[in-house]
Amino acid sequence: MKKLMPLLVLILAFSVLSAGAQPKKIALSARISWAPGSEGSTNDRDFAVMQHFSMDDEYLRYMLQEWGYFPILMPDYVLQYMLNEGQVPFPPGHDADYGPWVDDGVYMNYPTFLQDEGYKLLWNTGTCWSTIGPAVKELPVPVIQGEHANVGARADKLGSTYMFEGSQSGDISGEAARSITLTDAGKTHELTQGLPEEIVVYGDGPSGPPANAGQAWQGIFDLVDNAAEGTQVLAVWTSDPSKAALAVVEKGGLLADGTPAPARRVMPFSGGGNVRPVNEAGHPAEWVVIYEYMTPAGKALLHRCVQWALGETPTAVADWGNQ
Repeated sequence: MKKLMPLLVLILAFSVLSAGAQPKKIALSARISWAPGSEGSTNDRDFAVMQHFSMDDEYLRYMLQEWGYFPILMPDYVLQYMLNEGQVPFPPGHDADYGPWVDDGVYMNYPTFLQDEGYKLLWNTGTCWSTIGPAVKELPVPVIQGEHANVGARADKLGSTYMFEGSQSGDISGEAARSITLTDAGKTHELTQGLPEEIVVYGDGPSGPPANAGQAWQGIFDLVDNAAEGTQVLAVWTSDPSKAALAVVEKGGLLADGTPAPARRVMPFSGGGNVRPVNEAGHPAEWVVIYEYMTPAGKALLHRCVQWALGETPTAVADWGNQ
């Protein structure tokens, strides 16, 4: 038995290290794209011919993998309906058929799927439908809310995060979305401390300047004055300091309705990009992927958003000015 002890200790140590080395699971609530050949309308999006997610969401998934996480893309309408008493998550046919399902509060059964299955973070990308984004109000899992309509307190949006009061959020694009500026809170907060006051988040792509900056440079905002008590606005859009570009809520921070946040919440500057090919019905599909036009500093800032949301120490600021 004494001879076996070193071997048992080694096996046990290896098991512990292996368990600790498991990458953290991240749920990316994303949207199935308009199928190439469709005309781009909601009613034309037939489930039978949708092959893939928005290319922006696919790019984000691979970026998270490069950062060492285990991201899983989940359709926005499936994430909140899955496991609801064994019923199918959506009816047959096109999207327009399931409007009544969304509005039927009795039918909805919010599962504890994410925490039960070991997900450490939900990232609701901006390609999601705001009306049926995953319900996050009481979710005890950190959330990055990239859908602008869901960062506020909109009773008609299932996924409202209540980081801001009212319903005055929106998208921002083109030159107005080129850079963000840190607030006083941002200069001292762990997520952004030590970063330059102005951060250029969008620029040229692999082939140079975008043909249409409005398609390539996209962000989200809510109004600084509408921030909930527990919301810290860390950065504003340089083009309009009244618009929050990056905001966070610590676990326990008071939300817009006065309730404490069950886990950390982040509103990132990026909304997630395009949900359909720019040529819509053309073959092959042509995409403008915003992450290809995001600067290294912008991507590094998104990485820090993930790290902070997960309770990790954000990557050290090294030579940030050259990002």
